Amino acid sequence: MRLAALLLAAAGKVTAPPGYRQGTSRPWTLAAQRRNPPGRHRRKVPVEPVAEWMVLRGDTVEILKGKDAGKQGKVSQVIRARNWVILEGLNTHYRYIGK
Repeated sequence: MRLAALLLAAAGKVTAPPGYRQGTSRPWTLAAQRRNPPGRHRRKVPVEPVAEWMVLRGDTVEILKGKDAGKQGKVSQVIRARNWVILEGLNTHYRYIGK
C-alpha cells in the first residue's frame, strides 16, 4: 500500500472539538490556539452548509456584493466549515503599523 493511501485511510474524517471557532489560521498554529484556548466556551456561529461546492482553489471568481462588487480574483483558500472563500488581494484587511 502506498504511503499516501495509508495516511488517508488512517486520517479518516477529521472533526474539530466542540466549541472550536474556525478561522483563517491552521488549527495547529499559535494564532488558532490563542483564539480557541482549552475550556473556553464560545457561541455557535450559525452557518447553513452549502450542499455542493462549485468553487475550488485556483478558480477565478467575481464578487457580487459588498464594497468589492464587480471585482474578480483568484481563489487562494476555501474554508467550507464557515462558507468562506479567500481571494488573492481582495478579502484583505489593511492595518497601519506605526514605528
